[in-house]
Amino acid sequence: MKTILKNVWIILLLATAGSIKVRAQTGSNTPADSVVKPGNKVDVFKTTVPVVASPGVSASANSTADPLLPVATWVIKCNPTILLRGQLPVYVEHKLNNRYSLEGAVGMTFEDYGKAMLEGKPVFQKVPNEQQLTGVCAKAAARYYTRKTALSEIYLSPEMDFTDYRMDVTGVHMSDGRYTSGKLRDQQDYFDLRFVLGFQNTENYDSDFYFDWYVGAGLRMGTENDVIPEDANPNAIRVNHTDIITPTVSLGVKVGLGL
Repeated sequence: MKTILKNVWIILLLATAGSIKVRAQTGSNTPADSVVKPGNKVDVFKTTVPVVASPGVSASANSTADPLLPVATWVIKCNPTILLRGQLPVYVEHKLNNRYSLEGAVGMTFEDYGKAMLEGKPVFQKVPNEQQLTGVCAKAAARYYTRKTALSEIYLSPEMDFTDYRMDVTGVHMSDGRYTSGKLRDQQDYFDLRFVLGFQNTENYDSDFYFDWYVGAGLRMGTENDVIPEDANPNAIRVNHTDIITPTVSLGVKVGLGL
């Protein structure tokens, strides 16, 4: 029994002597790995403790934070490139994790200047018999970021988009078999489904300003109730109803503020 205890004691001593190495953490000129020689006294063993960020503390202050990840988890954006189409929405994007985010938008619509130019109508001029009304627009998208840096870099996104334009036109029109003067509603309702490839970036990863460049293609479905002159009586107006299904493309840039 004594022989067994003696052998165990020798093995423990050998294991301990072979493993007493300390890594210098003081920043001095001492080599990174040094062997403790007999007679030397080791006062303090310094260790590195990871710092966990508290809620409300910026990730840039966290020594263990990934410097490639944006700090913001919310981005509020506007889209100046669709003002010509008579849309003024406000976008909000929320980071779910390092791969995915959700984006939504709501806003108002006014005259579609792009459509008016294509149809040869006066643009930015008030027509006496037309009263432009405020419509609504709403958008929703799910985003997949390809480089595990949600809210920044390249993303792929399916999107849905609803847009409603309204205008009252006053004129002579046929009602109950006779001509009368009154208002007819000129209205277009569109529902778009499209797939978007985009690139969202900041000036640097600590910046609060975001730029979201995108290009997309998809399908537009909707109804158009256009007030047009009558064929038999050009001095009278009527509503021309059309159901549409047509390809659609989108191209533009959004500007945002990270929170």
